[in-house]
Amino acid sequence: MQNFNLIAQDISKSFESKKFLFEKINFNLSNSNSIAITGKNGSGKSTLVKIIAGFITPTTGEINFNISGNSILMENFNNYFGFVSPYLTLYEEFTALEQIRLFADLKGINFNVNIAHELLDTFQLTNNKNKFVRKYSSGMKQRLKFILALYNNPQLLILDEPFSNLDDSGINIVMEKIIKHLSDGGAIIIATNDEREKSLCENIINLS
Repeated sequence: MQNFNLIAQDISKSFESKKFLFEKINFNLSNSNSIAITGKNGSGKSTLVKIIAGFITPTTGEINFNISGNSILMENFNNYFGFVSPYLTLYEEFTALEQIRLFADLKGINFNVNIAHELLDTFQLTNNKNKFVRKYSSGMKQRLKFILALYNNPQLLILDEPFSNLDDSGINIVMEKIIKHLSDGGAIIIATNDEREKSLCENIINLS
């Protein structure tokens, strides 16, 4: 992993001029760091991770991301993180292998069939690699989302309720991959109220 740093400065969000969902969130994230974003339902956990990922803009504040001291434009930030959430959609008319190939094309990186097969094997989807995603169970889809998130070995994993729809086997696989990602120098942000997910993180931001 390259040396990197993500700085959130005074992040606030309100909708349609209503009161702020949250205000002036600040944190600094670098190699091997981990943060859990917690809070009651409706406190803005998913909104905050979407802001961090650049999917929506904050009402106030900014996110700065640097690689080896060089600032990365927000429009290029998606090349450096992997994102997993229950609301992330997949192309259900494709097979898992086709989905990974499409993901590589959209990221502008070479498709490596060996990496694809290694991840499919890790997440126990090898026997279903040529099955259409629309025939996958919700747990299998969640495993595939992790494969896509990890495919390009991102600096940062942004996870919203990552254990959603997973059985015990799937949870154990995800926990092992998160721990390895941190030990390899990557960083993790998890939006969660799940105690097992929170236990993977050193720091907590509570939006309640």
